[in-house]
Amino acid sequence: MVTVGRHINGVTLNPLEYLLNDTGEVLEFDTEDAARAYLKDKGFTDDDLDCLVFEQADGSPEDETHDPPHRVTIETIDSDFWLTHAPLAKSAFMDAYAAVNRIEDLMTEAGELFDKLPPAIQTAILGYHNDPATLQHCLRWGLQAAKEIREDWPAVVAGIPCGGEG
Repeated sequence: MVTVGRHINGVTLNPLEYLLNDTGEVLEFDTEDAARAYLKDKGFTDDDLDCLVFEQADGSPEDETHDPPHRVTIETIDSDFWLTHAPLAKSAFMDAYAAVNRIEDLMTEAGELFDKLPPAIQTAILGYHNDPATLQHCLRWGLQAAKEIREDWPAVVAGIPCGGEG
């Protein structure tokens, strides 16, 4: 049996999320060819398919030479078809929340360090790195994002199943 996965948000460092059937179980196909035919019937192109990971149901890749996906755009299959990951233990949620708090602290500290630079140097940095995502921009919006994530943590993780204690 073969399953179809893709890296969450198209980032290969992220774990795979899997195509699901109507009952929410991981969808399995007899062969990779059958999986590809199903997806093509749903509107996938060959380029889309090249960004997916086809695994044997036991978790080992069917084709060891298959390049890992970088990005996949799935417009014809609803996001409910994808399972992002196994349920997390309560401790994983708590550790992640602590990490977000630490990120916010570090972003605050980085912003304070940057603010201590003389204005002439701040301006020189802005001029040197004249890009929409300047250091100043990243610090400001990174801190804003960390704060928003921390403040709305329950909504951020609401779609992740909890596997109980651990």
